Amino acid sequence: MMLRAWNRFWFAPGSASALGICRLVFFTWLSVWMSRRNFVLAGEYTSVLWMPIWFLDNLSLPGLTTNALASIQWVWRIALALSAVGYLTRVSMPVAFVLGAYLLGLWPNFGPPHYIDTLVVIATGGLALSRAGDAWSIDALVAAASLRRAGPPPASGHYRWPIRFVWVATALVVCVAGISQLRQSGLHWTLSDSLSMFLHR
Repeated sequence: MMLRAWNRFWFAPGSASALGICRLVFFTWLSVWMSRRNFVLAGEYTSVLWMPIWFLDNLSLPGLTTNALASIQWVWRIALALSAVGYLTRVSMPVAFVLGAYLLGLWPNFGPPHYIDTLVVIATGGLALSRAGDAWSIDALVAAASLRRAGPPPASGHYRWPIRFVWVATALVVCVAGISQLRQSGLHWTLSDSLSMFLHR
């Protein structure tokens, strides 16, 4: 019973169009949001302040120069745009995930991480492993033209689990962040103006 419920939650047939729309909305939002963030500035910080987070430390990934970061940021933004329109998604989404994980992982090396950035990396990774380019994408239009097939692919569990993955990841990340705040600040944090200030920002 539990196993059937588990499989139904994750792998019941889902719509390729639903996943394609999620990909389009997510990467479009991410492209617009990240266009206003400049990760090149991280290369200007002194190495004395560099305290690598666990995955950069384990992979021995160093802090890069401003020129190198500018190149990575440029490629990343192109990958985000290609992922949004659904072009070469089997390549553009993994590239967006790998470069995004590095760039979004830079600032926590100089201070506390932000759970929104963590959630963005997790969601991008889930989509990078998915078939989110099978509908609502340039890839789908090219495939339909070459195969003379109209309409999205049939429903499949391949199109359901990525959406469920982001649901669960969002709940876990927000829950862990809330528990951490309560452990560090107690109930005073919930009764202060911190939440209203964050929402207004």
